[in-house]
Amino acid sequence: MQLISKIKDDVADVVHVQATSDSGETVKKILPMKKYIELLTDSMEDSQKMVSIGQIPNGYHDGKVHPYEPDTFSVTIALPKGLQQIVYGTSSYSVPVPGLVFVIEVKKQRIIKSVVYAYKGELTEDSPLYHYPFGNVYCNGKICWGGNSLPKCNVMKDVDKVIALFFGSPTNDDLYSPESNFLDPPEYVLSQRAFLEFLKGKDEFPENILMETGNVLAEVF
Repeated sequence: MQLISKIKDDVADVVHVQATSDSGETVKKILPMKKYIELLTDSMEDSQKMVSIGQIPNGYHDGKVHPYEPDTFSVTIALPKGLQQIVYGTSSYSVPVPGLVFVIEVKKQRIIKSVVYAYKGELTEDSPLYHYPFGNVYCNGKICWGGNSLPKCNVMKDVDKVIALFFGSPTNDDLYSPESNFLDPPEYVLSQRAFLEFLKGKDEFPENILMETGNVLAEVF
């Protein structure tokens, strides 16, 4: 929103206020100076008030809520490296995965942004991000949901359902790109099924093959 306030020399005890919304709608008002100052004071006080975020999702790393629009927020979810179920076609694999960070943005209950990256070590705002090493994700980190119907998110805790849907959705080779996701791709990553077969039964994901995206966490949140 854009707010323009003007005081004219001939009538200095009133303020001409013009407010333009993000959609382009304009409202003009003339306010007594005293009322204008009161509104500014109230606005400054409101900006200092705590905004409840309710229950937080598993792996919560950081979050923001909109002070005025309900059901509008963004959240970063960090999952430490460990075992995950990856569904490939009709097969389910329990394999080690690197640390993963999801950034989910919600506007009025609807998911408008969902990305996922890999990370190494402790996650900070300066952590370099790496390409997600399996399918269903574009090279820019954007998640491809296919024909899945995304759940509505009334509160941050609902993001748990989004993460569960991501891991529960079958992956294929459409967005699996060894050349883009790995450094000097070893032979065992040349097909996603071969990679999952290679990882099956292992305890650690080979982080040394991950390729950096060129971004750090602060740049995508």
